Amino acid sequence: MTTASPTRPLLELKGLGRHLTLARAPFSREATRTVSILDNVNLAIAENETVGLVGESGSGKTTTARIILRLDSPSSGQVLFSGEDVGRLDGRALKSYRRNVQPVFQDPYSSLNPRLSVATIVGEPLFVSGEFAKAERRARVLQALNAVGLQADALGRYPHEFSGGQRQRIAIARALTLQPRLLILDEPVSALDISIRAQVMNLLDELQQRMRMSYLLISHDLDLVVRVADRVEVMYLGTIVESGPTRSIAKERRHPYTRALFDSKLPAHPRERRAIAPIEGELASPLNRPRGCPFHPRCAMATERCRVEAPPLRADAAGHATACHMVEI
Repeated sequence: MTTASPTRPLLELKGLGRHLTLARAPFSREATRTVSILDNVNLAIAENETVGLVGESGSGKTTTARIILRLDSPSSGQVLFSGEDVGRLDGRALKSYRRNVQPVFQDPYSSLNPRLSVATIVGEPLFVSGEFAKAERRARVLQALNAVGLQADALGRYPHEFSGGQRQRIAIARALTLQPRLLILDEPVSALDISIRAQVMNLLDELQQRMRMSYLLISHDLDLVVRVADRVEVMYLGTIVESGPTRSIAKERRHPYTRALFDSKLPAHPRERRAIAPIEGELASPLNRPRGCPFHPRCAMATERCRVEAPPLRADAAGHATACHMVEI
């Protein structure tokens, strides 16, 4: 776990929204509908900081990552990188941004082209950038492979010749070749065996310390997030419902959704006995987003106010913010 910088954030999301307009079916009398995928998401990542983004499947985490990577466009709000509006970047400025923000995807089995050699896979970002001669590309590829613990004899081999952990190391090496400032880690170890996950996360921690990178870690593994992140952002139905320093959230989970997430995770040991308070019901569809607090249909503490009024995200003096009418700040 690193120490966050007090200076301007490296990456900042301000009022980020993502809305889709559904086309009306032919001959249908239904009106055109707008679906809200993300709603007023605010998030900041400092230099050399790890921020964990957690929530159930369908909560909007990957959509957030896609917007940061400019694979999707926001419907409202801004993505700022070093103070610059990413949505306005083009030409060289956009190329520089893509060089500084690189992804590591969830499944190394599908994120690596099986028909390409490791040398081609890892060197592809350098080739696409068009800024490096062949000799320099090879040197950078070797440097990246060495950084993730692989040797030069891997260059001519293909993804199927490696284990799952080695494939993810290749994916990380590919992300490192352009020497980025921010890595978007979308479930980077969930597809790996438990015995290998710690090795990959230790590698990422070592690389962060050495290269002074920032991470956005998207994960369902709450124990992993608590162990490695400096800050945690809890997302529910496209909205941040709790946010703050990891130690604060691990010690005092204020939002009922955050408590339910942590209480429902598997125990660390088979003999561990503890009460589990499962989350009732299913995550609501964005097509039928609840009025008021998005979590109120599944919350045992919900009142009439929760059903009609969306709670603001309010922070205390320590920066621990909660969007819940039942929590006093």
